[in-house]
Amino acid sequence: MLNENKVLRYIKQNLGFPNMKLEIEDNDILDYIRDSTLYDFSRFFPDKQKYGLNLGIEQNKVPGEQNAFYIYEPDNLEILGIVDIAYPMGSYLFFGHPYMGVMSGLQLPNFILQTEIARWGRKYSIWDFKFEFESPNIFRIRPVPGDMEYIILIYERVQPPDFSKIPNEFQRLFLDLCLADIMMLIGRIRKRYGDGNLKTPFGEIPIGAEIFEEGKELKEKLMEKMENTQIPNIRVSLG
Repeated sequence: MLNENKVLRYIKQNLGFPNMKLEIEDNDILDYIRDSTLYDFSRFFPDKQKYGLNLGIEQNKVPGEQNAFYIYEPDNLEILGIVDIAYPMGSYLFFGHPYMGVMSGLQLPNFILQTEIARWGRKYSIWDFKFEFESPNIFRIRPVPGDMEYIILIYERVQPPDFSKIPNEFQRLFLDLCLADIMMLIGRIRKRYGDGNLKTPFGEIPIGAEIFEEGKELKEKLMEKMENTQIPNIRVSLG
């Protein structure tokens, strides 16, 4: 599991620490990553969560709208979008969805047929709800849900700030993205002093442009890689 210490160690080691002093403190590095890098990464690899929304509670309703509700993100993280909704089984049962699963292989064909009929019947009924998300935390559903009181939202949010939920298979990619951002940040800082040039007896040595350009080039490669490897949203129907 990734954590703050691992992120800091990776960045500082790749920037020559302790042999080379960095211009920014550890807390500043982490704050910048949380404010910038984490959002860029989450656009491609967000943290997925489930949220139970009670449509009957007044505090959840948007004033003046019958079909709009507030989502109160439990960790106060930015919501990026809603992926899908899990509805109560009542509307499926109305169209003949089986109450129980199969008990033997002989029952399977009939179970599949009943499930598909119920799913398609619901799709072309008044229970075929459409939904949308309005930033920062408003959920809309059409038509007006009527007597439906409780649904489960599957939504995407920015990765938690302790980095604990960064997927294992993408940890190295995230670390490199952090490194690229900090390289560009250091480059911008160094450019403010002597136009990024260090004066020595042997002439001026550019200390800002090089690290900034390296970081920029690295980030462009990583952003392209994330665009090509992001996990697509796939809706799975359980009947």
